[in-house]
Amino acid sequence: MTRRTSLHSRHETLGARMGDFGGWSMPLQYDTPRAE
Repeated sequence: MTRRTSLHSRHETLGARMGDFGGWSMPLQYDTPRAE
């Protein structure tokens, strides 16, 4: 089971694409690589 940080919902609100990293759901990307 993937764990979530306390900021998970905030990342989703900001439009993050989430992914698994070491058993944690972490933001991978917020926008296109070009925009970032």
